Amino acid sequence: FDMMEAKTNVVSYPFRKSVNTQGVNVSIRSTDRGTLVGLYFPSSNKLEVHSADLQKFPLYVYQLHSCLTFAHLTEKLTFAVSYIKEEQCSRVFVTSNLIASTSEASTNSIYFGRQREAVMQEFKFHNQRIRGCFPAFRHKDSNFPTPNSLEGFFVWTRDAIYECRPKLRPEKIFFQLVGQGLEKTDAEKLGTTVGLDVLDLYEIAADKYFEAGEDGRALN
Repeated sequence: FDMMEAKTNVVSYPFRKSVNTQGVNVSIRSTDRGTLVGLYFPSSNKLEVHSADLQKFPLYVYQLHSCLTFAHLTEKLTFAVSYIKEEQCSRVFVTSNLIASTSEASTNSIYFGRQREAVMQEFKFHNQRIRGCFPAFRHKDSNFPTPNSLEGFFVWTRDAIYECRPKLRPEKIFFQLVGQGLEKTDAEKLGTTVGLDVLDLYEIAADKYFEAGEDGRALN
């Protein structure tokens, strides 16, 4: 993802702001699967996702980073925002929903492990405080045959509006990570989060290494 100051004119865009009810951050999100209600609990850093009828049990539970101001839910990623008063710095954590997902039966040690592992990217806003956010348009690449799309979002501070949006196709980032030897730590995490065919991409990467005469790297 890339974070940049929005250069376009501000236009009216329909969205519901998150509201705080008795310490719980509540947000409503319209998705392809229907309307979802997100409940973020600061005391446990958990984000519960419920169907619109608010049944007793949540559809998903995500363990997020600590000290968050609010969280913006998308289909594959959650953008978690925090503000550290001592550092006068806001942070945006791009978090994998798949890795952050947990269950009520999990132990605290598993919670905290997933909390750290789920963060895929981080942005810092020095001397700025993020006041709120709203959804961005979904970016698609029609030239790639597999169905793959990612959503970004907008955040605003006192002085500017910023857009967080995909910078490169996930497939291209995957190959870059493999080229850096980060296939087990980063590339697979990206692939499973976004829904890529990881085995197929590994085969393509291996073929490229064979063509380059790097047989050992191809077999790895």
